Amino acid sequence: MARAVLLFSGGIDSAVLLYMLLSKGIRVYPLFVDYGHKASKAEEKAVVTILDMLKLSTKVIRLKELRFLSPHVRGLKKNSFYYPYRNVLFITLAAMYAYALGSNSIFIGLSSTYLQRASFPNATEDFVSKMNELLGMYGHGVKVYAPLIGVEKSVIVRIGNKLGVPFHLTYSCYYGGEVHCGKCPACLNRKLAFRKAGINDPTIYAK
Repeated sequence: MARAVLLFSGGIDSAVLLYMLLSKGIRVYPLFVDYGHKASKAEEKAVVTILDMLKLSTKVIRLKELRFLSPHVRGLKKNSFYYPYRNVLFITLAAMYAYALGSNSIFIGLSSTYLQRASFPNATEDFVSKMNELLGMYGHGVKVYAPLIGVEKSVIVRIGNKLGVPFHLTYSCYYGGEVHCGKCPACLNRKLAFRKAGINDPTIYAK
């Protein structure tokens, strides 16, 4: 059976990707990175709950000090939830884990619209290609795959619905509350995805 490391955040994209990999008979090794962000506890709860249902477990790497490296610390308002170089670090950690397991595959649930790509360069095909060039320098054959890049979020929701993804257990909100705030960019994107997909949104929103 093929083995792969999955960077799993408990959100829609990585949850759908998890179910896609399992449906193909791939043995998945989830990896959750707690980098001190506001939603870390809520995301980890979603990760553990979903994996418990599947009788799987996750490895957790805690890097809470990274919260001091967010742009908003410098008073920058634009993309205050954007941690520069974060995905470079995540993929590097996943590559180290894959190498330790004897696996050569890393999966990450990157998905973005055209406008989001302009703001988040680490969610593009070019970024994944450059990361694979870097990983290739080590000669271990480890590669990162992001099969959902370029796929509309509503389509991802439809794929997940067919695979039986428990969307009510996933978590997307930037603020990490008991329920989704309903107003942050991630919540708005989540609402729109379910609406465009024509599928009932099971999420509880504060507003």
